Amino acid sequence: MKTLKPQTAIIRIVCPDQKGLVARFAGFLANHGLNILDSEDHGEDGGFFQRITVDTAEIDIPIAMFENLLAKECAGINGTCEVLHAHHPKRIAIFVSQESHCLYELLIERERGDLPGNIDLIISNHRELESIAKYFKIKFFHFPIDGARNRKKQENLEIALLKSRGIDLVVLARYMQVLSPKFVRTFHGRIINVHHSFLPAFPGRKPYAQAYARGVKFIGATAHYVTETLDDGPYICQETAPCTHRDTPADLQSKGRRVEQLALLRAVTAHLEGRLFVSGGKRVIEL
Repeated sequence: MKTLKPQTAIIRIVCPDQKGLVARFAGFLANHGLNILDSEDHGEDGGFFQRITVDTAEIDIPIAMFENLLAKECAGINGTCEVLHAHHPKRIAIFVSQESHCLYELLIERERGDLPGNIDLIISNHRELESIAKYFKIKFFHFPIDGARNRKKQENLEIALLKSRGIDLVVLARYMQVLSPKFVRTFHGRIINVHHSFLPAFPGRKPYAQAYARGVKFIGATAHYVTETLDDGPYICQETAPCTHRDTPADLQSKGRRVEQLALLRAVTAHLEGRLFVSGGKRVIEL
């Protein structure tokens, strides 16, 4: 959405599949003076998913009224809709622990003006990366977690903070804590995580050493939506890098960091641009 004009909006529609949907919504938009700039749709397992980019410059009614009418139109066929406006980018909270590579990738993309959203704050259970937040002039909040002793209290404070600041998306940029079911339910469909793709083959604290010992030929990273089951959420994207016998465990880890950066950035960007739809609770469709 970073390249869209201020009067541009993205419309997301999800409903049961049936004949005539593309024509139906195209006609609905035309009747209210909206010009379609781009449209993609997909039907799968009885569901219909559509992403439409429109120019709202000549809309014939207030935009809030249009959104209400569109919602009623979708509700009439047991569907839902969402309208994303180019002039109102989503607000992002980044959660980190002690590794900085994924955080830097997102911040640099922000500095270039290529991230279609606003990074509002950074939250961490450590202070090691506070200086990075200060350098990029982003608010930093420290919530130390001491196991079960204070996890619930700290998470409640985090949830309250995110709600108070109107956060739309939570990004786990190598945040080494497991979120509680309450946290995940509160931000359902709005939490993105990234991890190496050795699971479940090489679990534990030293996956790259295990991969080296087995002579792997590719390493990768997976970005996914977070669910209550650890690392079992719908996959958004995966990145890979080739390896050879000459790569040391340190080389593998370095390549792993790079593909984690790429996978997370790609997933976050696609979400912010409204391109991601979850079908059947597991499969992610990107339009």
